[in-house]
Amino acid sequence: MVRIPPGWTPEKGRTEPNAMPVVYMHGLGYGLLQNYLLVHHLVESLPTHPLLFPLAHHTAQEVFNDRYLRPWTRTELVSTLKAACKRWGFWTPEEGGGVSMLSHSNGSVHHGWVVKDCPEMLRRNTFVDPVVFCLWEGDVCFNFCYRVAHTALELLLEYFVATEVGIANYIHRHFIWSDNTLFVEDIPNAFDPSKTAIFLGGEDIIIDAPVSYYTCDTD
Repeated sequence: MVRIPPGWTPEKGRTEPNAMPVVYMHGLGYGLLQNYLLVHHLVESLPTHPLLFPLAHHTAQEVFNDRYLRPWTRTELVSTLKAACKRWGFWTPEEGGGVSMLSHSNGSVHHGWVVKDCPEMLRRNTFVDPVVFCLWEGDVCFNFCYRVAHTALELLLEYFVATEVGIANYIHRHFIWSDNTLFVEDIPNAFDPSKTAIFLGGEDIIIDAPVSYYTCDTD
C-alpha cells in the first residue's frame, strides 16, 4: 500500500524534513488487520509524508495469496523496495533522497536486509521490538518455536501465530538465522539519536530486553 500526499514531489522529499517518505515493515500476525491502528495513526499524524506499507503475505495469514507459502527472499525484497522507491521518487542512486524506515518484530528482518544491502536508501532507522539482534543467544528461537506454553498469552502466541501454517513454514524452512542477524555496527549512524532509534520491551514474552540484550551493549 502507498499513500502520496497531494502536492508532494521528489524534490520536497529530498529537502524538506516534513516530507520524508516513511516505510513500515510489519511483523508476524494478521497483517493489515493487526496493524490497523498503527497505520491509521501514521496516516493521520504524518499528512505531508508519503507512506509505503509492503504487505508480507507469508506472515499475514493470507491463505489465498499465491505467495502464502513462498516467503520473500533477501534479494527479492531489497530489489522490490528499491524499485518501489525509484517508481515513486523516494530515492534513486543518481539523485539521492531516501526514506525513514520503521519496523516491528519480524519486520526488522526485512529492515536489516535493506540496512545491509542498500544502506544509502535509508535516512532514518527505527526498530521496535526487533528480533535481529543477538540471535546467536537462542532466546528468540526457543521462546517462539519450542517453549511449552505456561500462560494464556503464551498459548495464544503458540496456536494463533507460531504454529499458523504460513508462519511456521517461514520460520522453520525459510528463516536463515545467521543471515538475518544484524549488528549495531551495520546500521549507518547507529549512535545518532536523530537518525536511529531502537525500542525494546521489558518483560516481553519472547525477549526480556533488560536481560537478553545486555550483552549487546556496546558501551
